Amino acid sequence: MEPQRPDTERTLPDGESTDPAAQPARAPIQRTKGLLASAVILIALFGLGVALAHPFSSSPTHSGAAVPTSTSLPPAPPFGLAQTPQPTPVTQPGSTATGTPDAGSGTDGSDGSAPPDATPTENPPQRTLPAYLLVHPKQQNPAQPCASGDWPPIVLTNAGGQPLDWSATTSTGAVSLDVSGGTLGANESLTVNLQGQLTNTTHPFVHAYFRWDGGLITATVYCTA
Repeated sequence: MEPQRPDTERTLPDGESTDPAAQPARAPIQRTKGLLASAVILIALFGLGVALAHPFSSSPTHSGAAVPTSTSLPPAPPFGLAQTPQPTPVTQPGSTATGTPDAGSGTDGSDGSAPPDATPTENPPQRTLPAYLLVHPKQQNPAQPCASGDWPPIVLTNAGGQPLDWSATTSTGAVSLDVSGGTLGANESLTVNLQGQLTNTTHPFVHAYFRWDGGLITATVYCTA
């Protein structure tokens, strides 16, 4: 009778065997499972990274509104060539075009002119020029000698807008003016004349001095000896 050998082979759970010959065949399978698991994890991480990098790549809808699938902006124009967008005309609701009525088409039957009782706008006050004396001519050369007593006339003019008081004298006592002073109104003129005889042949000329509040003007008459 043969002695009974102990049963060293026991069936393990999940069909695994304690046979040493089965251990080497099971190692490649476990390695393959590990690689597959690593690959799945990498793919999941890659997909998560893509989703984080492009949050708008998908097209989910919220309340019926589509989310844009791209966040790219239009290319910027070159420096210095930026254009200002033209305003878009907006039509106000309920607005109606109002035309300008033609002349004579007023609702009150008028011809469009100002009413007769309208007060016209007053013109701004104009600046009044100060009084200023003009003497013409300032120099004369008569052909007759000074001793003849024939002198050319001298014209005085108030070129301002206010009255002007004036007075006159001569450079010699032998010759005087027929009018030695007075008042000229605005833009008023007056003719004065020298009178007398000048017998001095060394200086055959006469100065007439006209003074007013604004200054002095000299008129000179040169004559022959």
